[in-house]
Amino acid sequence: YAELRRQILWGEIAAGSTLSVRRLSEQFRVSPMPVRDAIRRLEVEDLVEVTPRSATRVSLVSPDAVREIAEVRSRLEALAARLAVPNLTSADVRRLRELLRAMQGAATRNDPEAWHQGNAEFHRVVIHRSGNRLLTRMTDGLWDRSIRHFSARVLSQAHFRRLRHREHQRIVQAIVNRDPDEVEQVWRDHVYQSGLETVDYLRSLAMSPVPQAARRGLVHASRPAVPATRSALRGPVTSRPATQSAANAANATSVGSSRRNGARERSATASTPR
Repeated sequence: YAELRRQILWGEIAAGSTLSVRRLSEQFRVSPMPVRDAIRRLEVEDLVEVTPRSATRVSLVSPDAVREIAEVRSRLEALAARLAVPNLTSADVRRLRELLRAMQGAATRNDPEAWHQGNAEFHRVVIHRSGNRLLTRMTDGLWDRSIRHFSARVLSQAHFRRLRHREHQRIVQAIVNRDPDEVEQVWRDHVYQSGLETVDYLRSLAMSPVPQAARRGLVHASRPAVPATRSALRGPVTSRPATQSAANAANATSVGSSRRNGARERSATASTPR
């Protein structure tokens, strides 16, 4: 489950790909039972779509879903960050600064997964200090649903990482200043803006059936539908049997011979004196 989930979240198994229980079982060297269980769990997370008596596919990434999650996350996380300000200690601030340095290093190495892990920890350190367990559970759930949208394709963009780093620095400074209003505003803008940029990025992509995973035999890449042409609508073209072709050729030869013989007879008749 964990490995299959990771491959979907990071785009190694592309959106729209068809999952094969048999091939996944062979790949992970397990029986079909744990694979089916993993697919059921992934369906609950909206990562796969299971159609009875049909294919199981990786869910498509919807820009509208990204926007909706960003709208809700930006408000709830900003509230959690505001509540966390009086509870954050100097040790927490040091940890936040360590994470900023770690993310910078990951960006320099062009390691988007390490960057994302540091980013997730940065958010957790603050949100889990809110003192509101319900709010923490809600924000954690939304974070899990948003991970996939910040895939390696998005995080690999240097411009995206630079903007997020500057926003993180502003958040830390507002925490150091013990300014809950500033923390809330900067955090809200941070989450919302990153969501909007992701929406724009996803809409600019030409979604194509894909993938690396298909080449590894994990999934079947669906072929695009071919529009029906006029010849296709008339029905398939079939080759004529050899015997029929031969018969047609013989008939044609016979007709040609008859015509030539008739022409010779008319010529002979015309030349005979009466």
